[in-house]
Amino acid sequence: MLALEIVSPSATLESLNLRTEKCGPDKVPAADMKISFPTSADVLAHFHPDLKNSMFTTGPKDLLGDTGLAVRDNHMQFPIGRDEEMTGATVKIGYGVGEPMVFQDAKVNSFRLTPQDGGSVVVAFRVQCRPSPEQVAKLYTLQETGVELTLEPCELKTLGGEE
Repeated sequence: MLALEIVSPSATLESLNLRTEKCGPDKVPAADMKISFPTSADVLAHFHPDLKNSMFTTGPKDLLGDTGLAVRDNHMQFPIGRDEEMTGATVKIGYGVGEPMVFQDAKVNSFRLTPQDGGSVVVAFRVQCRPSPEQVAKLYTLQETGVELTLEPCELKTLGGEE
């Protein structure tokens, strides 16, 4: 299971899709949020130890910035989809002054990775959660705008009940 922890002040809420899902015999309101954010290529180590080396090559620092990293193959099809998933995650969406919206026990999946020259990567993913009606109304107005994102993995318990 992926245990990615993210704090990004410059994420984008790409879209919001409302739906229902089964919870026992009942149908409950749920939502899918697509979120993306730019970050350092170092995040690729969370997906696979060799992913950074397979996506980037070194080049002249005067053209590519301090990292000197360039996309290895510009003819490669991006974004690259990943099948990792986080369950039980906590997602916080901040949108200005005040407390952020908090979505607990969220499922985070459908990761898409797009490398950029200069050593950055745009990470996009889907958050499956159960927002309140008030949160849905606010999320609707935040679509395609900048938000502050915090993603926390669930705490894993050790065998034997000890933490």
